[in-house]
Amino acid sequence: MPYIEIVTDTAIPPTPGMSPPAPPRDSHEAPSIGRWIDRSRRRHFTTLGIAVVLLGVAHLFGARIDWRAYAVFGAWLLANAVVSPWAARPVDHHVRLRRYALTLGMDVLFLGAAYLFLDGAQIIGAVFFAHQALAGSATLPRKWAWAIAALIVAVFASLLVSSALGLITVPSPIGADRLVGNWPFVVASVTAAVAMVVLVMHLQTQLVRSIRDVEERYVTLVRAAADMVMTFDAGGHFLEANPAT
Repeated sequence: MPYIEIVTDTAIPPTPGMSPPAPPRDSHEAPSIGRWIDRSRRRHFTTLGIAVVLLGVAHLFGARIDWRAYAVFGAWLLANAVVSPWAARPVDHHVRLRRYALTLGMDVLFLGAAYLFLDGAQIIGAVFFAHQALAGSATLPRKWAWAIAALIVAVFASLLVSSALGLITVPSPIGADRLVGNWPFVVASVTAAVAMVVLVMHLQTQLVRSIRDVEERYVTLVRAAADMVMTFDAGGHFLEANPAT
């Protein structure tokens, strides 16, 4: 008896023919990463909107929010609305990854600008930057993910150094003292940020590698099976069929 798998939450076009060629090594990763990119794009837009609302609430309760912070978030939302669909559009997996890497780099720069006008490097730390590193290590090739990590460290360190040199004059939203001349805090914060980013990326890479190894073994088993193994979507179209089929 053939094994038939029904998939209802995918938009992958049907596989032509009944004997598809052998897929490349990463073909089983492309659909899941593509879905990750699509879902993260939608979540990202919602997250930015919530951040603006929270800033407004904090402003109402007495926080000193620089108006340029709102301008940064407005520009960020606009850029996300334009760039994210562009990044998710290509069918080719590697083209989509390259575009997604560019959107992550853009997000790091916008996040740095938001931190600049919110005194974020002092009162928030590198937490939200670590999230960008997490997203990169979960989806991008290793070299690209580490390039995003290097950009994160460079942007975060630049914010702290600028504050210590007195180049940033934005008042703290919560009235915290300025960091002028506080080099021990700068060194400690940058060191903690580097450690956080490296640790997050290492743990995420190990997790993703384990999941991909399991998926690869599954794909190898299915393609080597003597029984027919077919995957359909909800409309009954072929998504995949192993050589025995």
